[in-house]
Amino acid sequence: MINKFSPAIGIFGVLLFLTISTTVAQNSKIKCYFNHPVNTTYSTGTNAVYLKGTFPDTISAYINRAKYSIDFAIYAYTSVANDSVSQIAKAVNNAYKRGVKIRWINNGSSTNTGMSLIDSSIKVLSSPNTSSYGLMHNKFIVIDINSPDTNNVYLITGSYNFSVQQTNKDYNNLVILQSKQVALAYYKQFNQMWGGTDSVPNLLTSAFGTHKVTSTSHYFNVQGTQVQVHFSPKDSCSYYLTKVVNSANNDLSFGVYAFTDNNIATAILNKYNNNLAVRGIEDAFGKTYSPYTTLSSPLGNNMVVYTGTGLYHSKIMIADAMMPSSDPQVATGSFNWSSAAQSSNDENLIVIHDAVIANQYYQAVCNDITVNGGAPCVSPLPVKWHSFDATLGSNNVVTINWEISETINSTGFEVEHSQNGIEFSKIGRVDITPNNKYQFVDNIINEGYNYYRIKQVDENGNFSFSKVVSIYNRTKSLLTIYPNPVSSQLNVFLPIEAKHLTVYSSVGIKLMDYDVRLKSSLNIDVSHLAKGSYYLQVISDTQKTFKEFKKL
Repeated sequence: MINKFSPAIGIFGVLLFLTISTTVAQNSKIKCYFNHPVNTTYSTGTNAVYLKGTFPDTISAYINRAKYSIDFAIYAYTSVANDSVSQIAKAVNNAYKRGVKIRWINNGSSTNTGMSLIDSSIKVLSSPNTSSYGLMHNKFIVIDINSPDTNNVYLITGSYNFSVQQTNKDYNNLVILQSKQVALAYYKQFNQMWGGTDSVPNLLTSAFGTHKVTSTSHYFNVQGTQVQVHFSPKDSCSYYLTKVVNSANNDLSFGVYAFTDNNIATAILNKYNNNLAVRGIEDAFGKTYSPYTTLSSPLGNNMVVYTGTGLYHSKIMIADAMMPSSDPQVATGSFNWSSAAQSSNDENLIVIHDAVIANQYYQAVCNDITVNGGAPCVSPLPVKWHSFDATLGSNNVVTINWEISETINSTGFEVEHSQNGIEFSKIGRVDITPNNKYQFVDNIINEGYNYYRIKQVDENGNFSFSKVVSIYNRTKSLLTIYPNPVSSQLNVFLPIEAKHLTVYSSVGIKLMDYDVRLKSSLNIDVSHLAKGSYYLQVISDTQKTFKEFKKL
């Protein structure tokens, strides 16, 4: 056992306990699908799902479940009667006949032949077809947003347009989320383009492209998985995509149709130069642009250009798919990596922080790379994490334990601490042991949150990080809130003796009241509040505590 000695700090604490394992269950609220074969050799436990020619069947099945409403923002629907994607129109028409509210937005400069199969009573809005506007390039569907049962609310997105070629030839992915909060973010984007919430579009208030306002809700918790959503051209999608690249500690994989933004390519190259395993595939469309020049020579046969039948149409960035302990994440959606997608088109980018989902996308992209002539993917894991946890004891010290099921060329571990979860500093080192079980004791405990992570170092000087675990120290007088500023959910950690909590406006109007006796924390929905400053008041038998927060 390794100790970092310091005077004990007399703080009464409670435990926030996190365990990390290389075998993680599939999040039942998030599903992803691929229309080309996958390679389950690279699975870390849950195999990716290949749907051969059945994307239309899957979408139709969700449409058939709808009871209240379906909102479509689909770049293009190309179909004729009795082809494989015409069943989507049949499902839509049947839903409309049973009373489901249908609204449809498409791209005004696309042919959209499939719209002739849609019931003429259904209202359809096409995006502007002018030189000053780009494309309505979204591909998403929001189902039953106002259902009284939130388990019936779905979002379907990804790279897939409705056509036979997109189904059977082009490379595409679908991701489906059973989450009202995520679906609501897309619903609000739809309403901006539609001009409101009515069945009929309002052309006076309809806003596309740069005329939209910035979305206010970006981060969501879907059954324990962090999900981000961003929309072009207001949300700077390329910035958030680059953040995914920069988050990688171990491996980076990508597959994309239009890749013209060299800033993203440079970020990828920086990761390659820092000895990360980097692989990718791009469509032939991008070969004449600078990102291909930037990446093709350094990556060699770890990067391929798709020149086969159809298009490599997916837009996928995967960080740390082969290191479940390092915040694996995948970015996908309609967003191509181009200046037009960034600055003029209506697009969406979804980032899912989930080891299982990231690994499933990795299984798909790795197969795409190898079957098109690229080098086989390998597992670059220097260690396999079995568990990692931290506990706060009655003696006011934090005990950090981790266990490794396998080490490859590892020289040891550095323990790092942070007060904000972003900036970490080294507080100790632990050498490799034969039984692969490790412990470190931290005697210095700060008020509020303490964050810990393990940095693994290998013989070549390369390193990777575990996930972050956090300990919350709750004192008698400490009232803690986050995030601040806040857009949707305010998390409140209460003093021990707290009995009542009130939310006030900046001018002292009482807005919300809560009985918080016997509670240590509270999650408050503030999404309905207007932008501005607000105050929390927490009352105990002996004191009143105030805390200001800002609503975005």
